Amino acid sequence: MVTSVIELQRVGFGYKERAEEILKDVNLSCRPGEITLVCGATGSGKSTLINLMAGLAPRFTGGSLTGKILVDGVDLFESLASQRPRLVGYVSQQSEGSFVAETVEKELAFTLEQLGVPADQMRAEVQSTADLVGLSGLLTRPVEALSGGQQQRLAIGAAVIAKPRVLLLDEPTSELDDAGARTLIELLSDLANELGIAVVIAEHHLERLIHVCERIVIVGQDGKVSAHDRDSGAAEAAALGLMPTRESEANPFRRIKEQEAPGWRPRAPQEEPAVKVAELSVGHDGQPVIQDLTFEIAHGQALGLVGPNGSGKTTVLLTLAGELQAKAGSILINGQTRLVPQNASDLLYLDSVAAELATTSQGLAQPTGDRRLANLLLGQWIGPVNDNAHPRDLSSGQQLALALAIQLSSGADILLLDEPTRGLDRRAKTKLAATLNALQSAGKALVIASHDLEFLNLVQARLVMLGA
Repeated sequence: MVTSVIELQRVGFGYKERAEEILKDVNLSCRPGEITLVCGATGSGKSTLINLMAGLAPRFTGGSLTGKILVDGVDLFESLASQRPRLVGYVSQQSEGSFVAETVEKELAFTLEQLGVPADQMRAEVQSTADLVGLSGLLTRPVEALSGGQQQRLAIGAAVIAKPRVLLLDEPTSELDDAGARTLIELLSDLANELGIAVVIAEHHLERLIHVCERIVIVGQDGKVSAHDRDSGAAEAAALGLMPTRESEANPFRRIKEQEAPGWRPRAPQEEPAVKVAELSVGHDGQPVIQDLTFEIAHGQALGLVGPNGSGKTTVLLTLAGELQAKAGSILINGQTRLVPQNASDLLYLDSVAAELATTSQGLAQPTGDRRLANLLLGQWIGPVNDNAHPRDLSSGQQLALALAIQLSSGADILLLDEPTRGLDRRAKTKLAATLNALQSAGKALVIASHDLEFLNLVQARLVMLGA
């Protein structure tokens, strides 16, 4: 009989400033060679569960832990630091921010260097791991020059090079297009089958992973965690609105009524476009990323930038925001702009949610932000958030919602959104779409870079396809 490789025994976790524990009395086990899918609403505690299983919480996050977590019978929190890479591998939501070395080869070698692996063995392990994750021809390439999908493969390679018993991943497909996600999921399935690793994935895109998982773990808003086999777990997740049902697959989103979102005062019609781009070319380090791009968008319209990873969607937004300089072409911006970057935590630098919400008008020539509106939006999308909570203690989905609430209620005329549904559950995405539709009715212009075509369809965005 196959035994569990990782086991949580009556685990509870919370912070002193919260009256209720985030996770309560969790009993969970995962078997080698199997994929377990963890799902739940935004802010329910999925990332917290993954961080506990990785040994990161409470060591690096603070908080109070009860119960035990065993990996191959070893208490994770009583193990030596040198043992942990052999026990668990971890890939964070923002894998691009977790790298410590300059090149692919050095990043893969880093963990082995810390473990004191001899040089000859290290070179062999680096090569075999690069082969395993599909990076064998890129060992000398700078990490920053990799595409999003390649960075995810590197993060996985760095996590498994020490041959851990468990691989934990937090939202691994959130920044990948459909083709990149399929390739990544095939890799994870191969790792589970060939290496016998227990793979545990926290993810909102359940429909992408449902066919490869053996079990589904649902994290409830009450802190309770329940484990199901694939079929019953899928049915439960669909009933909770966490994944598409057959009806929603045929019609992914119902029509959003405008009164479901708060209203903005309508803006007088504008003769000039909000944004006009003509023959734009942008590059990094002498390498062209965008060439001869032309489009325009009026006030009261949404435009979606779509294309594979590495096609330049983020580059366009950063150029419109004035953070990158164009090499050629022209840009007309008619109004004040606000950008929500892919990593929303870059915008959060104060010590409480309340303090962040008070910044809605900062940096605008004509301050018109509305903190009450920001509070309302945040509550509508993801439910109540403690005003006194530190933004860094929020989940990535909650951080994104907070940054969006601040920027969308700022009074800016042109809103630039980079992957605005990353880390949000389906309910939150639907509510966000209602908000964006109301903003369009009020004359705001939206430029949205996203892989989420269903969402772009919901906000009736005109699409601009960027090539690889």
